Amino acid sequence: MSDVIEVLFGADENYVPPLAVALVSLLTNNRRHRFRIHVVLDRELPEAQAKLSAMVQLFGNAELRFVPLQRTAFEELPAFRHFSHAIYLRLLAAELLPEVDRVLYLDCDLVVCADIGALWQVDLGACPVAGAPDMFMERQADAYVNSGVLLLDLDRWRAEGAGAACLRYISKHDAQLTYPDQDAINAVFAGRIHILPLRWNWQARMAEAGAVALGLTRQEFQYIRRNPGIVHYTTGSKPWMYRKEVHYAGLYRRYLALTGWNSAPMDKTLRRRISKAMRLMPLRRRLRWLRAG
Repeated sequence: MSDVIEVLFGADENYVPPLAVALVSLLTNNRRHRFRIHVVLDRELPEAQAKLSAMVQLFGNAELRFVPLQRTAFEELPAFRHFSHAIYLRLLAAELLPEVDRVLYLDCDLVVCADIGALWQVDLGACPVAGAPDMFMERQADAYVNSGVLLLDLDRWRAEGAGAACLRYISKHDAQLTYPDQDAINAVFAGRIHILPLRWNWQARMAEAGAVALGLTRQEFQYIRRNPGIVHYTTGSKPWMYRKEVHYAGLYRRYLALTGWNSAPMDKTLRRRISKAMRLMPLRRRLRWLRAG
């Protein structure tokens, strides 16, 4: 296994600031590692790309590469709610990175809080993919994983034509899918997914779910929610939306301040400030946290 950790991000223009946050959090908390970071954008963004490159270069332990994208592979596939076609990039990783044998795929809407050396070193055995369970999905015979953090054996993906198999699954089952890329990964690799600990894809809303719902002891729950490895802001409620109250939003803002992108939420209007104050939203979020613990 290479000493260089290979990481893949995919984003569209709207997700460049969260991408910057994810990059800064990753490099801030992993200074002892070397990285080759591959970023796939849905189109060329010269100004943003230059700014991201300069930001990453300051850390001195990472190479940032922008990978050209051919959209024809998934332009007919569904994009809805807060999803864009960028969700399909992880399915094309083996083709986009032909020289890479293993890669850690990360969504942009997350913050890396810990050293990921142990995650990178996970032995996949005969499994093509590793992911953490999505505890908010209906339980199935096999564990159903969230696709926001995935460790991929790209050599095995190429040998099996796995990316194309996932895209065929999506095309065939379009109307029945809730999370197209995620549903496809879980279906195509059923029984062959290495299960990661929840701390490597700790969804922000897990903080109020409680230990029993997550299959954890109370001690495990309390420890992980205070010491997550990766916090993932799933659902349409994001920490850059002022009108929302999201657990771990402070973490996001801390790293955003280091990126050079504007830290003020665009939707922070006087009307929304008054509305949040009248509805006691921060207090209610804190009470949900305390109730779960």
